[in-house]
Amino acid sequence: MTAAYHETSIPYVKEKYTVHNDMTQNTSMRLPVVLCLDVSPSMSLHNRIEDLNRAIETFYTELHNEPKALASVEVAVVTFSSGLEQNTGFEPLESVRGMRFSAVKQGGSNLPLAVLTSIQKIEARIAEVEEGGFDCYLPFLVLVTDGDPDRTASEESLREAVKAVQSHCVAARGEGQHLIAPYVIGVGEEVRRESLDPFAERFTGSAILINERNADRQRTLFQQMFSLIGASVRNSLLGEGDLGKLYERIRKDTMRQASDLIHRVRDVL
Repeated sequence: MTAAYHETSIPYVKEKYTVHNDMTQNTSMRLPVVLCLDVSPSMSLHNRIEDLNRAIETFYTELHNEPKALASVEVAVVTFSSGLEQNTGFEPLESVRGMRFSAVKQGGSNLPLAVLTSIQKIEARIAEVEEGGFDCYLPFLVLVTDGDPDRTASEESLREAVKAVQSHCVAARGEGQHLIAPYVIGVGEEVRRESLDPFAERFTGSAILINERNADRQRTLFQQMFSLIGASVRNSLLGEGDLGKLYERIRKDTMRQASDLIHRVRDVL
């Protein structure tokens, strides 16, 4: 099973060209976003999947009045349980509107496969855009999961996935690697932090946890976290100059605002 996680063994399907991503018709710089979402059966508990659906709509609302976002932001979706459930090409921001997900009836959480697929999609899209003679804004990976990686996923595959994420962060970026901002969100009380935190270690320091038993708090945290992600995407669009400095600014703002948000919601609700 380990071999399934190696870069060369995960097929990448070339994105279909639309008016949005055909660079002869849309010459804007691109900002790829991958939503990497756990849809395992436990996501149906405590309204998690419903709250996630509402939060994604909040992400869209945060950006849809920004002309630059409509021209540049493109979203791909990777959903996973024991395997990949969805693996879409990059589509315009407008495609997020009304997007809804459902939990599968049986399965686990193949986190390494989903994360590696997501990183490879971003890498491939950046290469495609650059081959067309254009640049990319800072890309985003948004990972949401509520459980442990599958017991069948080896520690080696998990380490490989963590390395793939960390190699795109400022502090550990490999030569020739593009920066990617990883937003890692753990949901519920069964998240194993020792598995999830390393994905966020070089960005927010640890995973952002939404582990509220209070339904109103959970719903509010979901929506406000995705509003924060939307605002960070907008900052990437507006940022100019050194991408490393922009990355650091977004990273520090996210750490501060996520912590403030969690404490504020708990105080109010």
